[in-house]
Amino acid sequence: MTSYITLTTSDSGSSGKFSVLYGGRQREIRKNMSVDPTVEGGEDITFGGIHETHAYTIRVRHTESRSGYGNLALLEYLFKLNNPNGVPSSVLTMVDHFGTSHSVVLVGSFSDSLLGVDITGSEAWSLVNLTIKYLGNEAI
Repeated sequence: MTSYITLTTSDSGSSGKFSVLYGGRQREIRKNMSVDPTVEGGEDITFGGIHETHAYTIRVRHTESRSGYGNLALLEYLFKLNNPNGVPSSVLTMVDHFGTSHSVVLVGSFSDSLLGVDITGSEAWSLVNLTIKYLGNEAI
């Protein structure tokens, strides 16, 4: 088990490890379905897919000095990828804390806040709130 996740573009051109804060991971499993009353008083239940998302709080540097780790600019670049058919595409490969590989997209908003007084360099740390959606039902 590792204390980081790894995000890699579809063309393997950009990749980085990102540290997730303890307590900074929130998992949600959503079942898409509807329950409606029928004319006769019963229930009409329609089932859809089951989808999993993870909301992470990532601690990242403006300028990263550790080998293999991504910096704030890389994380923002990965978030801004916006074409599922482009090269690289918006579909990323994420390797989780257990070493399991998943196809994911970064969804929602990118929110970062500065820690400390340095705004650039290797001592400038930020916390980034990021939501990662697993594609398909592979994580379920």
